[in-house]
Amino acid sequence: MGRAGLTIPVGFGLLAAVATALGAPADDESCTLSVPLGATLEWKRGAERPGQLKVKKVESGSQAAGLGYRAGDEVLSIGDDAVSDKELRAVLDLSRAGGSFRTRRKQEELLLPPLFRASGVLESNEHGLKPGDRAPSVPAFLRDGLGDALDSVRGRVVLVNLWATWCGPCMAEMPILGRLQAKYGERGFTVLALNVDDDTSRAKSYLADNPPRFMVVLTGGMASRQAGSYRVEGIPLNVLVDRNRRLAQVRVGYAGEHHESLLSAAIETLLGADDPPVLVVRK
Repeated sequence: MGRAGLTIPVGFGLLAAVATALGAPADDESCTLSVPLGATLEWKRGAERPGQLKVKKVESGSQAAGLGYRAGDEVLSIGDDAVSDKELRAVLDLSRAGGSFRTRRKQEELLLPPLFRASGVLESNEHGLKPGDRAPSVPAFLRDGLGDALDSVRGRVVLVNLWATWCGPCMAEMPILGRLQAKYGERGFTVLALNVDDDTSRAKSYLADNPPRFMVVLTGGMASRQAGSYRVEGIPLNVLVDRNRRLAQVRVGYAGEHHESLLSAAIETLLGADDPPVLVVRK
């Protein structure tokens, strides 16, 4: 059963449902996996069809390329266990201890070093921002003048949140952001909230009555450079950035009673992982 969420599309007053799940396959389950060594894989599985894990893309000069992987390779097994008879979660679990990946390339079978080890798994909505890319800069007036707000928290896990006072789910989310900052701040976590109200006086009034526990940047609206860099299509938008300033997760919408636990789980994964986690992007 997926978790329902709410998104307010930019420019509309309608609520749209967003569902994400990592568990039992649907009639036709398809998603992409972004892995830290510089490759993107595609997973497909149907109710009447075995699972298939294929390498879609290998970045030139990446560690994945150096290990011998090529676009089009199909992963047949991890260690001694075939992937076709398993669900995605089980396949990811196998990678933690699998000593090799048996792959098929056209008519040839190869035994290659592990392509990934799922020390952590993050699930993301489909979005224009791509996992693994460098997080866009956030111009802001800082203590030393105009600078990049992300540079000011370098080395920390950052949740970049885009919100507006006219967005009901965004306002429901604000106390959650405060609790997350209080819970994880001492472990190296920071909330960076970008307000996209055209009329900044509304945001200022709200913040005066509800002093935030985290960083807030008033961007001046959806047409601002900050909002444009994060390709906002709906809000609330939450973008998790790892300690190396790489995009780790993009989540569009509000997941109701599950929202805080979903964000907490993702933050815990990034704070506790020695290596970047595998990112699952649902189609």
